[in-house]
Amino acid sequence: MEAICCAVITGIFGLITVVINKNTNKKVDKIEDVKAEILEQVKKNREENKKEISNHILENDKTYLTDFLSDVESGEPKKEMQIRRAYEIKREYNEKGGDSYVDDKWNELIRRGLLKERRT
Repeated sequence: MEAICCAVITGIFGLITVVINKNTNKKVDKIEDVKAEILEQVKKNREENKKEISNHILENDKTYLTDFLSDVESGEPKKEMQIRRAYEIKREYNEKGGDSYVDDKWNELIRRGLLKERRT
């Protein structure tokens, strides 16, 4: 009789263990799915933010260069440090895809002798 009770109790505990494991595995699978979705959304947001930041930098560079070129064209003196910085910003601007009226005006001012052509 004791052997039968032990066998039944062992069987019940075994069944309980199987049910618990099955439910736990479902939860783990769901957690992994949710985690994957969250990571995908984070990756997407990161790429969108990088693109947006790059666009803001490009626009900021364009504004700086437009102001700089307007000052040079109107004869406002620029210190060597300001000129070097303008060349750095122009290089960054072109690397980020900026190629517009800024380049046209820059080249015009070089032709007119108001800016010097440099390799920086």
